[in-house]
Amino acid sequence: MIKYIKKLWKKWFGKEEPKQEVKIEIKPTHCLTHLRFKKSCPACLEIVR
Repeated sequence: MIKYIKKLWKKWFGKEEPKQEVKIEIKPTHCLTHLRFKKSCPACLEIVR
């Protein structure tokens, strides 16, 4: 019960920390000639490496 009250107290009256932005890079998983990754495609294998 005490832990719950402490959480509420921090939530209501605690300092608000600045949020950090997270940048996510999306790597392609296949080449542009087809819609999915193929093991036999040299372009796909090169992109994944």
